[in-house]
Amino acid sequence: MEFWTSVFAPSIVALFAFLLPCLYDNVVGCKLGENIELLNTALGELRAKRDDVVFQLDAGKVKGEQRQATVVEWLSKVKLIETDTNRLLGVAASSQDPCALRADVSSNDASPDERMSTSGCWCTDNISPCCRVHKVIKKLNEVRDLCSRGERFDAVTVQAPPPVVIQKFCDKTFGLDTTLEKTWKSLMTDRNRLLGIYGMGGVGKTTLLALINNKFANPEVKGKFDIVIWVKVSKVVDIAKIQDDIGKRLGINDDTWCLNSEEEKAFEISRVLSSIKPRFVLLLDNLWDEVSLSDIGIPLTGTEFRVVFTTRDRDVCGRMKKTEEIEVKVLEEADAWELFKLQAQCSMVNREISQVARQIAVTCGGLPLALVVTGKTMACKTTEDEWVRALEDLESSPGELRGTERGIFHVLKLSFDHLDETAKKCFQYCALFPKAHNINRDELVEYWIGEKFITEDRERQRTKNRGYNIIDALVQASLLLKDGESEQKLSMHDMIRDIVLRVRSKPEEGEIFVVQAGAELSELSHVPDWTSATKMSLMNNTIKDIPDDHEFPDQARLVTLFLQNNKLVEISGKFFVAMSYLVVLDLSRNPYLTELPEEISELVSLRYLSLLGTMIKDFPEGFGKLTRLIHLDLESTYNLQSTSLRMISRLSSFLKKRIGREDRGSMSPRT
Repeated sequence: MEFWTSVFAPSIVALFAFLLPCLYDNVVGCKLGENIELLNTALGELRAKRDDVVFQLDAGKVKGEQRQATVVEWLSKVKLIETDTNRLLGVAASSQDPCALRADVSSNDASPDERMSTSGCWCTDNISPCCRVHKVIKKLNEVRDLCSRGERFDAVTVQAPPPVVIQKFCDKTFGLDTTLEKTWKSLMTDRNRLLGIYGMGGVGKTTLLALINNKFANPEVKGKFDIVIWVKVSKVVDIAKIQDDIGKRLGINDDTWCLNSEEEKAFEISRVLSSIKPRFVLLLDNLWDEVSLSDIGIPLTGTEFRVVFTTRDRDVCGRMKKTEEIEVKVLEEADAWELFKLQAQCSMVNREISQVARQIAVTCGGLPLALVVTGKTMACKTTEDEWVRALEDLESSPGELRGTERGIFHVLKLSFDHLDETAKKCFQYCALFPKAHNINRDELVEYWIGEKFITEDRERQRTKNRGYNIIDALVQASLLLKDGESEQKLSMHDMIRDIVLRVRSKPEEGEIFVVQAGAELSELSHVPDWTSATKMSLMNNTIKDIPDDHEFPDQARLVTLFLQNNKLVEISGKFFVAMSYLVVLDLSRNPYLTELPEEISELVSLRYLSLLGTMIKDFPEGFGKLTRLIHLDLESTYNLQSTSLRMISRLSSFLKKRIGREDRGSMSPRT
């Protein structure tokens, strides 16, 4: 036995010494291959998560949000680990021997033996296979951990702090430099913390205020003020709206803001402006009357704030207890001519037309608004006869006082007279909305379609495009203004609106407009005679009901009625009987309105009806008789029963309806 042992033992030992390393390397090699595959998969998941995060960051950037610091740090680590892992995997893949993995190039504790070879790979002759596996597993765990951190982000961006100044777009100005310099110098004087700017409508007060706003972005005042707040004020002062605009600018109008009372909002505004942003600048555009700054929440106890307001009425400056007032005057003749030339493109006309153009510019009385509107109207006139006729029209009213609001009416009317009949109707319609009101472009076109101002087409988009073209023409003529921040919002200059309402309030002019929008009405008894009006706007009031005992005419002429944004609870049937000529009826945003009377069936001419934001539950049986209805807005009518929705199918063959939060309507014929 000892003999055989002595004979075979050395051979067996040698055999095991030969086989065991091979078996060990094969086992370790298989384990290494499996972990490399897992590392590849984990890296792919990390890249996908990184791409998701980057997409969210881009979306947040569009909204003006900023990256969270933890996300920035995470992305930096992802970039580093991706580079390291790619090198590690690349070296492993390039090796013919699966066990011959080079060292992890990201390791900072490489030994002198782990040195670069002439082929550019890391030599690892002294590293055991087991160590190689551990390096891959370590990298795998790092990748997985980083991916897990990315999954735990609740949000990758946060709302950015409000910028100190939001600059306003301003066209080239003429004749304002001296007034701007005087106003700015006064504003930078410590004793002048409340400054009033006054002047007639259309003279350039808002433009001057915009230039002042933009100067706060100059390097010379950088760091001297915490925030500049711009608020456009309506004719009837709405404290809550002013507070909402300020709250939005300060970034404190969260989901609970709308639930606060005016006193609570004032407290929050005062808290921020007193302790966090005491060096504030408040710019109030277009004050028609005194407004209590303390009711809004504006703290006037500091020494570094500034409040600037514009108004047509110099008396408002006194009632606001200003420290200084500055008048914006009409342009001198030279500046007026330069502005008119720019708008009318007079550089492209001959000498004879140029002489007539100078006379037309004079008739504008130096009022920038009149010069801009009239100039753009004349820009398309190419013959001397056209210019001479325009001058004759302007000079046909010698009794008017040039350079005054009363006198400028005739000048602005020239631009109106150059519109076609459809554009005239569409333009005048915008005066139904309150002063300083942002009109939604799409809603405006829907009104026009309902009124039959626009020729309808079987393809609804083509019909709407006609409306958009009219809007573009009115904007081009400066009769409507586009909101610089949103292409969807339009507005009408106060002075132009006043002129439209002046014309439309005279019986001899045809249609009669009665507009008491935002007039703080609580009942219909304050509304003038219903017998003559053809279009009436009572929107943005607090009217609660339309009673049976109200003295309505037997047959009113009313075609258009805006009652949106009131507090309506009940509408009498007698009212609808008297209003059978109605074509457009807007009852939207009356959150307490739960039912309509059966007599709504009398509105046989109705084409446009908005019940958006009401609590209507069911339609009365007579609703099915409204067969001419082409626009029905039921968005956010969450109480409406399904039976009422089925009734809609029996209405107009070209009914466009909005239900829920999406526009599901069409203008395709009923089959």
